[in-house]
Order: sequence, then C-alpha cells, then structure tokens
Amino acid sequence: PPARAAALRHGAARLNAAHLPLILRLVEDDPEVVVQTAALRALGQFGEPAAVETLARIARGKTDPQGLAAIESLAENFSDGVVAPL
Repeated sequence: PPARAAALRHGAARLNAAHLPLILRLVEDDPEVVVQTAALRALGQFGEPAAVETLARIARGKTDPQGLAAIESLAENFSDGVVAPL
C-alpha cells in the first residue's frame, strides 16, 4: 500500500480522465486508509464533476484522515469557487 499511495500522490498529474473510475474505486473501496487518502488527493487533479462531487461529499461527511484529505484537495485545487462552501 505505501507504494500505491506514493504513486497516486506523485503521479496523479500524469493521469487522464480514463483513470478517474479507478481513482474513485480506490477512494471508496480500498481497505488501506493511506491509499484512500492518496486517491482523494489525486482526485484534485481531475476537474470532472464526479471527482469534485466525491471530494465535496467526503469533506462534508468525515472528520477522519479521509475527510481532511478531501478538504485539502479541494482547497489546493478548487479555491476558485468551483465548489460551494462546505
């Protein structure tokens, strides 16, 4: 899992929209929190509605590491008002 998390964190900018379903699955289904949080941070590289909606949903609903990762990803990548205030 640490290798997958590192690959997501540092390689997300090279991914394209075809990879979005995989990243979304990792957010929802991976058993490792470190992979889930890396996938949430990677979602910030995608401007597709599914990515933004997932980040906003998790940011609103969780106060654990996943929620914090979603909030940070939104703040770093969508500070221009794309997302309604949480």
